[in-house]
Amino acid sequence: MSTGIIKETEVINLVMGLFSLVIFFYKRNDFPDYHLFFFGYFSIIGSLIFIVVKGFFMFEVFNFLEHFGYALAGIFFASGCYIYFIRQGKVQGKE
Repeated sequence: MSTGIIKETEVINLVMGLFSLVIFFYKRNDFPDYHLFFFGYFSIIGSLIFIVVKGFFMFEVFNFLEHFGYALAGIFFASGCYIYFIRQGKVQGKE
């Protein structure tokens, strides 16, 4: 079911994502427990790569990997935010 067609926006998103990865590495010390945010961001970059690749071959496999990467990113970002607020003591019911 490979169409062999990729959209220009998919490639532009990938290039911008890779470029912003450099900025993320530069600013990573500003994030507490940045490793979870990095894994979430890396999952998004992986999904952007899978979007481009699925246009050429193995559509079903790379489509699954794309959506799985987005799900992992959500888990990593949510975990990172949760840890950030627990360490800052900003969770309700915690003094």
